[in-house]
Amino acid sequence: MANRFITPMRPAFAIPTVKSDAVRDVFATVAGSLAAVILIVLVFAAPWAYGGVEQWFRTWLAAALAIGTAAVAVRALLAEPTVSPFSLGLSLFPIVGLLALAALQCWGGTALVVSDGSHGAPDTVYPAATRLAVASLLTAAAAATIGAIVFSREPAFEGLLAACLVSAATVAFLGIAMRLTGDDRVIRGMTFVGDPFARFVNRNNACAYLCVGLAAGIALLRSTFRLHEIDERDGLSHQNSWRMDRTTRTLVIVTLLAICLAGAIASRSRGGTIAAFVTLFTGLAFFRGERWGRRLLLLLPLVGTAAALVAWVGLSGPVLDRFGSLSAEAVFREGRIPHWQDAMEAVKARPLFGAGLGTYGYAHQEFSKQPQAEWYEHADNHFVETLVEGGAAGALFIVAIAILTLISLVRGRERPVAGALIASLVAGQASHAFFDYGIIIPAVTLSVAMLWGAGTVRLLTNLDDSTFRSAWFSRAAVVGISVSISAGLIWAYGEHRSAAAVERYSGVASRADRPGGLDAAEVDRAIAGLSQALERRSDDAVGQRELARLYVYRYRSAATAAMQSIDASLTKDAAWRATSLVSLHRAVTRLTAAGALTGVASLRQDPLAQRDLVPARAHLLAAEAACPRLPGVHVPLAALSFLNPEVNPGGVDELKAAVRLFPTDADMLRAAGRMAWQAGDNELASRCWKASFAVSRKGFDAVAAMLIEDVGPVRTVALIVPDDPVAALNLITDPGTPIERRLRTPFGHKIDELARGLPEGRLRRRLEANASWLQGRDEEAAERLLALIESQPLDVELRVNYAIFCEDRGQRTKATEQLLTAIALAPQRDDLRRLLAMWEATSPR
Repeated sequence: MANRFITPMRPAFAIPTVKSDAVRDVFATVAGSLAAVILIVLVFAAPWAYGGVEQWFRTWLAAALAIGTAAVAVRALLAEPTVSPFSLGLSLFPIVGLLALAALQCWGGTALVVSDGSHGAPDTVYPAATRLAVASLLTAAAAATIGAIVFSREPAFEGLLAACLVSAATVAFLGIAMRLTGDDRVIRGMTFVGDPFARFVNRNNACAYLCVGLAAGIALLRSTFRLHEIDERDGLSHQNSWRMDRTTRTLVIVTLLAICLAGAIASRSRGGTIAAFVTLFTGLAFFRGERWGRRLLLLLPLVGTAAALVAWVGLSGPVLDRFGSLSAEAVFREGRIPHWQDAMEAVKARPLFGAGLGTYGYAHQEFSKQPQAEWYEHADNHFVETLVEGGAAGALFIVAIAILTLISLVRGRERPVAGALIASLVAGQASHAFFDYGIIIPAVTLSVAMLWGAGTVRLLTNLDDSTFRSAWFSRAAVVGISVSISAGLIWAYGEHRSAAAVERYSGVASRADRPGGLDAAEVDRAIAGLSQALERRSDDAVGQRELARLYVYRYRSAATAAMQSIDASLTKDAAWRATSLVSLHRAVTRLTAAGALTGVASLRQDPLAQRDLVPARAHLLAAEAACPRLPGVHVPLAALSFLNPEVNPGGVDELKAAVRLFPTDADMLRAAGRMAWQAGDNELASRCWKASFAVSRKGFDAVAAMLIEDVGPVRTVALIVPDDPVAALNLITDPGTPIERRLRTPFGHKIDELARGLPEGRLRRRLEANASWLQGRDEEAAERLLALIESQPLDVELRVNYAIFCEDRGQRTKATEQLLTAIALAPQRDDLRRLLAMWEATSPR
C-alpha cells in the first residue's frame, strides 16, 4: 500500500539501454538487493571478527561497501527513489559533519582565523590516525545510506530489526558460554585484549553491541502490539509480518531480549549493564498508547528471566562482587574521573577543532597527571574523547544528534515503532558512551549507522516538501550522495590496506624484546614487508617505531652472537643485556667523558651499527616527526644520538622532551633517568627518578642499589625520593619489597623534613609515625599508627601501613590480622590479597 507521505511518481527519464519498465524494475531490485545483502553480511560478520577492529577486516569492509553504495546509485538511476533528499541529508548530517571536521584536521592547514585575530590550528597531531578515522566514518556513512534507502520501507525494516536482535542474542549466548567454560574452550586461536566477551575486543564494547540488539528488539516488540491493525501511516500489515501468531511472536522476542540483557549482566561490565537497562526502559517508555500496567507486565518477566538465567548458570556471585567494588572513593580517587580531569587540559590546549579524530591517547598523554601502567588510547567516555579530538566543533555534532533525534521523534510520532527504535538506540549508546567507547568499534558503528539511517528516514518522511519530490532532483541527489561515498570508500580501501600491512608486521615487532623471540629469516621478512608498507604510509609513526625496533633487534641478535663467540663463558642473557641501547649509551658516554673520540667513531662506523642502528635512528626520527607524542621513541633516540657526530652523544635534549611529554610513564622515566645519569646530567636524572617513583615504586630497589655504591645512602635518598609527601609515603607503605636497610635512616630524615613542611593534620601525623619507624623508634611509631587507626577505623591505607610496619618488626600474626581487616574493608583490592598470599606462603610451619 502506498505511503501517504510519499506521492508515487513516474520516472522523469528513461534509461536508453533498458527499454522495458519491467526489466528496469528487475535490475533496480537486483541492485537494491545486492546493497542490502552486502550490508547485512558485513554488519553481522563484524562481531565474529574481533569486533571488526583489525585492519584486514576494515579493508574488505571498505571495498564491499563501495560496491554496495554503487549498487544503491544504480538502483536510484533505474527506479524512483523511495527516500527524499531532505530526510536522507538530515540522517547523514552528523556523520558528514564529522567527516568535514576530520578532513579539515588532516588537510585544512592553519588557514582558519579565531576570534582574537590569530590563526587557528585545526590540523591533527597525528595525521595517519585521523585519516583512519576518516576511513571509518566513510563506512558509517555508507551503512547509514544503505539503511536509509534500502531498509526504511516495509518489509525490509522489520526484517532488519529481527536480524539485529537475533545476532545480538547469539553474541550474548556465546559470551555467557565463555564465562562458564573458559575462553580457550569456546574460541581457539584468538588473542584477546582486556576481559573478552564473545569475539569482541573486550566485554565493554560487546555490551554496546548488545544495546543495539535490545533497541531493535524493543522496536520489534512494539510492532507486535499493532499486528491486529492495518496502519498505513506506520507501514505495517499482517502481510508484512512474520507468519506466527501474536502471542508466539511476543514470547520469542521477549526470550531473545532476555538473553541479550542476561549477556550484558553476565559480562560484568558496569557501564554496559547500566546502558542495557537504559535502552530497555527508554524503548518501553515509547510504547505510546499502551497502559503502564501492560508495560510492567512486559518488563518484569523480561528482567526476571534475564536475572534467573544469570543465576542459573552460576554467574550471579561474580556479577554482585563486580558491582560491589564500585565505591565513591574508587570513582573519585582511582577511577576515570581524575583521568577525565586531565583530559580537560588537552581540550584547553586545542579548544576549537581538537587534536584530531583518532588521536586521543597522543593528545592526553602530555597532560596526564595520574599514575598509569599503560598508555590510554581511549578515554572510556566518548563525550570527553570527542571534546579532546574534535574540540567545540566536534561537540556541535553531538548536540546536532540530540536535536535531530528530538525533531525526528516529534515529527514522526505517528510511527511509534521507528520512534521506539531511535529513542532507545540513542539513549542506550549515549549512556554507554559515558563509560566506554564501544560506538567506534566497527561492529557497533555499522549496526548503529544502519539502524539510524533506516529509523530517522522513516520518522522524517512527513517532513518532505513538494519541492523535493521532483523525480530528477531526488534521483540526482541520491545518486550524487551514493557515488560520492563510494568514491570515498575506494580511497578508504587503500588507506586501510596500507594500515593492515603495517599492523601485520608491527605484530611481529612486538616479539622483538627478548633473545630468540624471532629468527633471522623472520626478522628480515618483517623488515622488508614493513619497509614496503611504509613507502605508501610514510607518516605512520607507529609503523616507523616498530620498524626501528626490528632493526635494533637484528643488531642486538648479531652483537650477542659476536660477544659469545669471543667469550664462550658469557651466557646468552648476559650478552643480550650488554647489547641493550642503555648499555650502548653507557659505553658511548664513558668514552666521551674519557676523551676517547676515536672509540666513539669506531662504534659509529661499526658494520653492524651502519647496517641496523643507522636506519633504526632514521625511522625513529621519522616517527618523531609524524607524531611527537608517540611513546617509545625519545629514549631510544637519545641512546642512538652518538650516530650523529654533530649532536651531544648523551642525548639530553631527547631525554628532556620525553620527560616533558610523558610525565607519568614510570618505565620510560626510570630509563631516562639512568641515561641522564650516565650522560652526567645529575639534575635531570634526579628529576626523572623522582617523577618515576611518584608514579610507581617499580624499579626503586634497582636504582637505589645502583646509586648507593656511587653516592652513598644519604645522597641516594636525596636523588630519588619524591618531594611530594604523599608520593614519598606511598614508597614506604607499598605492599611490595621493604626498603633496603641502608636507606632507612636517611629516608626517615627525608620524611621528617617533609612532615615539618605540612600543616597539622592526619597526613603530617602519619608521616611522623613512619619517620619514627624508619629511624628505629618502633614503640613511638606503633603508638602513633594505632592512634591514627582508632581515629579513622575504616581507613584501609592506615591499616595496610600498620600491617607492613608489624611485618617489618617480625610480628606476622598482628600484621596478618590488620591485613585481613583491610581486605574486609576493601574486597576489590587484589594487591592486598596477593600480599596476604605471599605472607602465608612464607609463614613458618
